[in-house]
Amino acid sequence: MDFLDEQHKSNKPFFLYLAYTAPHWPLQALPEDIARYKGRYDIGWDSLRTERLARQRNWGSCPQGKPLPRATLPCPTGIT
Repeated sequence: MDFLDEQHKSNKPFFLYLAYTAPHWPLQALPEDIARYKGRYDIGWDSLRTERLARQRNWGSCPQGKPLPRATLPCPTGIT
């Protein structure tokens, strides 16, 4: 607050970014939530994407045209 008071007196612009690290609780999924999805993602990202796209098309929420291209981002170090 002292900084803000002093900054206000200086009449100079500044940038303030405030990001809360814990906006919602709980931060981790409950054990029963984890159990519900156990194994669901074992088929891999591409297979899940194909399933979701087909489901969205059946619902009419996704056009029948070509899907958005898959992002090709490098895998973070240590994650396989």
